[in-house]
Amino acid sequence: MPNLSNLHSKAVPGHQNLQFWGPNGFIRVRYQVPAELRGIIGKRELVKGLGTACVSEAVRRSHAVLAEVQKIVDAARTGSPHHANAITLNDWPRLAISHGAFPATVQAMTIERQGGGGAMPLAGFTYEAGLALWVASKGTEPPTPATVDVYRAHLSRLFNRLPHTNGEMNRVTPRDIIDHPEVLTSGSDGAKAITNKSANNHMASIRAVFRVAAFKQRISADPTVNTIKKLKAASPSRKGFDLDQHATIIAEALKLDSNDPRRWLWLIGCVTGARIGELADAKVSAVQVKSGIRCS
Repeated sequence: MPNLSNLHSKAVPGHQNLQFWGPNGFIRVRYQVPAELRGIIGKRELVKGLGTACVSEAVRRSHAVLAEVQKIVDAARTGSPHHANAITLNDWPRLAISHGAFPATVQAMTIERQGGGGAMPLAGFTYEAGLALWVASKGTEPPTPATVDVYRAHLSRLFNRLPHTNGEMNRVTPRDIIDHPEVLTSGSDGAKAITNKSANNHMASIRAVFRVAAFKQRISADPTVNTIKKLKAASPSRKGFDLDQHATIIAEALKLDSNDPRRWLWLIGCVTGARIGELADAKVSAVQVKSGIRCS
């Protein structure tokens, strides 16, 4: 496996707007702003992490990001003759255009004037935009794609139960949050009923995304504040393996061929305590290299 730290700041071959970044070789979009528009946009370049070190996955994710970049550039180009003062772009995606030419459909962005005293929430800020904002808040160590998918599933179940919100975070009320754990554990929304422990995980994901959205002023208030109470987890009905059983599993696993996936699933399961199903379902992207050691 290549040393990913050696790829830091290098361009992705064949993709001029993609760049490896950070010690783990994650890929980001890096777009050079045309010289004539830098005074309007307030940046020499626009940068956004893609949350993966896989080139093919990064290319797939980059299409939507580059489309938003083009919207920024087109809006700045259209509005530039009407600008006397430069606008700021403090941490993309954020854009200030004083005459309001920027398309309102770009949901992950806020309109912000220079010296304007904070961001103004845009109507239509969806949970997908909130999820993207949460990922961006993790900086140089973004969550794995598998983790993002889990958070998306947790948010999706909440918003599927609340069709009146149209997926918009600002329309969720404290009562919606208070009622959600009972819905999760009873399955009254038509989805599968889950345990208290799993419900707690759902609510933790939801709270994390709402907390970031509120902190970044994309929503007017955080409905998860003082409305999420941790449910008591039921006592486990299954007992863990004892030392002799662990020894037996390891001995049998070592008898298997090194190319047999069962060998590694059993060994990793014994060491980590993870379920075999969880390990078998993991994506390649869940495996990272840190300090030269493969981990997930």
